[in-house]
Amino acid sequence: MFHTIYGGIIMKKLSFALCGILLIAALATAYAAEDTIAVPKSGTATERTVKLWKLIGPRILADANANLSDADYLKRVKPIHAAWKQLQYDTAMDASDEVSLFHTKVWMLIGDLYSDEGIKADYRKKVRAETQQEIKKRLGVLDKMAATLK
Repeated sequence: MFHTIYGGIIMKKLSFALCGILLIAALATAYAAEDTIAVPKSGTATERTVKLWKLIGPRILADANANLSDADYLKRVKPIHAAWKQLQYDTAMDASDEVSLFHTKVWMLIGDLYSDEGIKADYRKKVRAETQQEIKKRLGVLDKMAATLK
């Protein structure tokens, strides 16, 4: 039984790493943007996650309050998306379930505010408007989560 549980945990971590590798490789050309966000390279998975969150959280708030055009949101998400994806790839093997959940919640916020070109523009705008109305609350929840990550 121990081997089954241990094997399941290893497979979970490996699947996260493999997904990260495949996504980064598939989308690498899409992330060529004039602006980049430095992904923390030192510290534990938790420390690195919190450091990056402190960099992108205020940026997400500023973008939400800026009422940009749809094209601008699609452009501005690229460095945020690239940095968060790189962090998830770099920390996949060491991240606790709590950190992985935090990553997922940040992805949900990024997706709701910035969306992507594969989603119809009308739907993107509707979800973005809803997200803009609740942005401070959602960022507050994520800030509290980040402060308690272990």
